Amino acid sequence: MGKKKGLSFDEKRQRILQIYYDKKEAFKIQEIEKIGAKKGVTMQTIKDVNKSLADDNLIETDKIGSGSFFWSLPSKGYNLKKNMIDKYLDKIEETKKSIEATTESINAEKVLREDSDQTRDDKKAQLLQLKAQIAEKQNKITLLERTDPKKVKEVQDRAKVAKEAANRWTDNIFEIRSWILKKNPNFSGSDLEKQFPILKDLDNIE
Repeated sequence: MGKKKGLSFDEKRQRILQIYYDKKEAFKIQEIEKIGAKKGVTMQTIKDVNKSLADDNLIETDKIGSGSFFWSLPSKGYNLKKNMIDKYLDKIEETKKSIEATTESINAEKVLREDSDQTRDDKKAQLLQLKAQIAEKQNKITLLERTDPKKVKEVQDRAKVAKEAANRWTDNIFEIRSWILKKNPNFSGSDLEKQFPILKDLDNIE
């Protein structure tokens, strides 16, 4: 029979933190070491584990008389998680607004249909830049999703909205393409792609 695998540092943190949540009392470090050992946490490691919880503000500590006491309530952990989720949602909202601003820039880009002063290369460069901005915003959303996927379902929902906004941007580009072809019957789709190579690979985000 193989040797039983020891607890990881995160598992030790969770067990020690749960002691505070269950007991709802203040303890000296010696008391936590005894209780933690009964919960399967190696006694020699409990002081470091307890310190890491205090450093992360998951438990409170105060010196009373000659001794230091530690305590924590379940509501503290809830509030920390809620604040973290709110922070992620704020970042998603900020990214969403940035995508909307980029989409508005695309709509404004429709003036290129009548702008005879802008060179062909300038138009291509602007289209490529806007596409890169959309990709960057989408990558930021994906990174935020991976940060805490189990706790922030709201983040996933907002990421979906952001992706739909990016796809509307792509639809706007196709609308520009259709308008140009409609106004120039002798101008084929392949001719347009030669002048704007970005149209060859442009597609909605899955």
